[in-house]
Amino acid sequence: MMSDIKPSGIGQIDFKIFDSIINGELRPFLSKYSSEEIIDKLLHEKTIVSFIWTGKEFAPKTEKDSEKLDKFVPEGEIIRISIDEENPDNIGKITRESDEILEPLFDLDIPPPPDKKSEYFLLVIEDEYDDIKRQAQTTLDASDSIEKAKFIAEKRIQQLKNLASQAHLISKQLPSKGKSFTDDADLFVFYVLKTYLIRSILVYEELFQPFLVTKIQDEYDLRSELYDQPHPKHALKSWGAITKENWLKQLFIELNPERKGQKVTSLELDKLSISRQTLVWKNEVAIKALCLGFIGVRTLAAILAHENIYSKSILRPLIERNIKKLGRNFIKFGDYQEDGSIVFDWSESLENRDKFWNGIISIWTKQNYNPIAKQTGKDCYLPLFLLGESDIALDNVELSVRLAEKKHFTKPFVIGPCYIKLSDLSSFLENVVGLPYPPCLSNVQKSQDQMLNSGSETDKTTNNLNPSQKARLVCRGIAEKVWADNPHLTIAAMIDRKEIVEASTKAGGKLYSEKTVRNWIKDLCPDRSPGRPKKQKH
Repeated sequence: MMSDIKPSGIGQIDFKIFDSIINGELRPFLSKYSSEEIIDKLLHEKTIVSFIWTGKEFAPKTEKDSEKLDKFVPEGEIIRISIDEENPDNIGKITRESDEILEPLFDLDIPPPPDKKSEYFLLVIEDEYDDIKRQAQTTLDASDSIEKAKFIAEKRIQQLKNLASQAHLISKQLPSKGKSFTDDADLFVFYVLKTYLIRSILVYEELFQPFLVTKIQDEYDLRSELYDQPHPKHALKSWGAITKENWLKQLFIELNPERKGQKVTSLELDKLSISRQTLVWKNEVAIKALCLGFIGVRTLAAILAHENIYSKSILRPLIERNIKKLGRNFIKFGDYQEDGSIVFDWSESLENRDKFWNGIISIWTKQNYNPIAKQTGKDCYLPLFLLGESDIALDNVELSVRLAEKKHFTKPFVIGPCYIKLSDLSSFLENVVGLPYPPCLSNVQKSQDQMLNSGSETDKTTNNLNPSQKARLVCRGIAEKVWADNPHLTIAAMIDRKEIVEASTKAGGKLYSEKTVRNWIKDLCPDRSPGRPKKQKH
């Protein structure tokens, strides 16, 4: 029992029923409310409507009876009242006789009460809430000054918030007995009370908003403030992060089946996440380019992708759209030129459409599997495919189609790789294609090291790292690259490599210990078979 919880009170109160449920005689956990007889009597008093004969008809006896009737029988419905005329004190019956009865809407926030005790308190709380709404409107109508209306509204909002905080405190102290509020009467009552306290606050905030300084809070903000409940947008963000991580782990294993059953590091997930976000953006670039009716750089900007997950399922819609836009004319592949460019010419047949498709997939994959083609000093360049200057007139698809309709159109046009500095990539694509580089990828574009190392752990190097942290990251970056080319190299052999030795040399010329370097890189080693045997002591 909770009868030892002492009422605290909050001074003069305008919401006596709510206050009594929290601090007074209406506390549901009091022993008297455990009696079925008392609950039945209270329910009877709460639902009975007394009538009186006026000489012409039966009418509700009191104003309260009239309010009950309005609540149970909505306005506009036809009812029949059956009364025992010989014994008018006996309970009569009200029958609804309307042909089209509008059933009340379900309150999705309030589940069905689990027992009669819960049902009684639900009626009490709902009646109080109805009184609060009437009281708020009456107060507003009777206010003769803005200052007075503001004072009363702020006072009552604060009273309701104080009551809500107290209700939440008591609800946490109630013994749950392994039950939820849908099964336990006391928990149900305080759940309903807390819900209607929030709704009462919103009544005053919305009605008196022109006079209040603060903006209207939504239900989720109030629940977060008063009941320590996480806001749905925060909960959704947290849930989304967990879901995304699980999805990335699954995708990583699909792309790297040899790693099934092994731990996927956060670094590997970061790399995959960046790659996928980049891919989505480039896909949008290509789609917009095709919709605008351009080929050349506007279409082929999408081939910056360097991961093999840029698959047929993603490229196919782009190619199909391009072919559809060109009508019966399509581009046919020629051969590689000495300068590495690719020659295309026009054809009037779709017989080799499969060859065209396979050629595009092959070219895009070969040319862009690793986009880092040139490196000069600290500058990083990406390959981008541009039309030759002499063929810029063919850049527009509509013009290209008209030219291609000529039977003897033999002039080839070359789409060859040119190189765009990474630092200029964002502005270049935004100006030419019209799609800004997404904010979520801004760090990728800003960090040249990140592209140079294809997302290796050295990407995370910052100026705030101490020398040992920097040495660790550099060693890991080197080891990751070397093991990618030579996966059977042992850890011991890796530690002896010249690049690792140089990276693990301290400022004074001393080396970090072999044990330290081993701990830095051992989790990156793809071949976990035993290395050199330990020396035996004799």
